Amino acid sequence: VEKVIPFRKKMSLHKQLDFLISLRKNRYDLVADFKNTLIPFFIGVKKITVSAQKPPSALEHRCHQHLWKLKKIKNFLKNADTLDKTYPIPENEKQRARQLVAGFWNPSHPKIVIAAGAKSDIKKWPTSYFFKVAQLAIQELGAKIIFAGDHRDAQLVQGFLPLLPKEHARDLTGKTSLPGLAHLLQEASLLISNDSAIMHMGWLVDT
Repeated sequence: VEKVIPFRKKMSLHKQLDFLISLRKNRYDLVADFKNTLIPFFIGVKKITVSAQKPPSALEHRCHQHLWKLKKIKNFLKNADTLDKTYPIPENEKQRARQLVAGFWNPSHPKIVIAAGAKSDIKKWPTSYFFKVAQLAIQELGAKIIFAGDHRDAQLVQGFLPLLPKEHARDLTGKTSLPGLAHLLQEASLLISNDSAIMHMGWLVDT
C-alpha cells in the first residue's frame, strides 16, 4: 500500500466535492469498489469492479469476498495470482510483544487472547461472560490468558481481573501496538472476542 486516503462520511458537501476533485486529478486506471458507491463514476476512472458481481456463497468472510473481486480483474493487477491475506510484522515489534509476555506464556499451557471490547455496544458480549469463560479456561485447561484491546477497554478488564489468579491472567489493554498484537495473536492458541477489529486481525493471522 503506497497511500491511504481516508473518506469521512460526516464531511460537509463542500469538502466532499473537494475530496472527489482531488481524486479525479490522480486519473486512476482502476478502482476496486467494495462498497458499490458512486465515487468511481465521479472521479472518472477507466475501469471499476462491477457491483453486480457476487462472490460465491462459500466465501463467507468479507476479506475473501474482496479478494475474489480483485482476482476477477487480474489483468489490471501485476501480482493478482498471488493475492492473499498477509500482515507483515516488523521484527522489532515481535520482540516488544514477546517482552510483554516473557515468563508468562509458555508451551506447557494453552495461550488465549481475550478481547472484551468493541466499538459498538450492540456488538458487545456481557463482560461477565468473558470473565466466566476465562475462569473456566484457567480451571479446566490451565490456560494463560492475556486481555487485549485499547485503553478504553482497560476499565472492562479491571472490573474482573482481580478475581482471576495473577499467574494465569495478564492485562495488556492499551499496552500493545497493532503489529505487536498481531504477533501475539499469531502465537495464541485461541482468540475470544466480540465482533471487532481484533476479531478480524485474528482471522488475518490465522489464530
